Amino acid sequence: MDVKKAVFLVEKLIENGSLNKNLSDIQELVFSQCWSGRSYQEIADDSGYNHDYIKQTGAKLWRALSLVLNTKVTKSNIHSVLRRYLQEQQQNELNTSNTVSQKLQETWCEVKSQKSKVKS
Repeated sequence: MDVKKAVFLVEKLIENGSLNKNLSDIQELVFSQCWSGRSYQEIADDSGYNHDYIKQTGAKLWRALSLVLNTKVTKSNIHSVLRRYLQEQQQNELNTSNTVSQKLQETWCEVKSQKSKVKS
């Protein structure tokens, strides 16, 4: 997943999660740079922000995502956590689709069965 898609996903998770907030500009900067493998020090040097401020912003973001995703999120595991989240979402959609198809099939069989009873 590229960084733009990852930022979009994180924004939606934070926005739709229990936090009901949007990512701040600094959170988006920290997330996107961490996603690209940059250190807090590199982010601080390039952005002009203090290293401790960047680190605290990252820590708050990882805590917020941990709450929303109900799993520990860190700078080093964000790729795998979001990948697993997307896989789970796809599996849930597939299961829902299969359940709907199965229910439709069952309903169709019931309708056919009732029609045969009416004809007899």
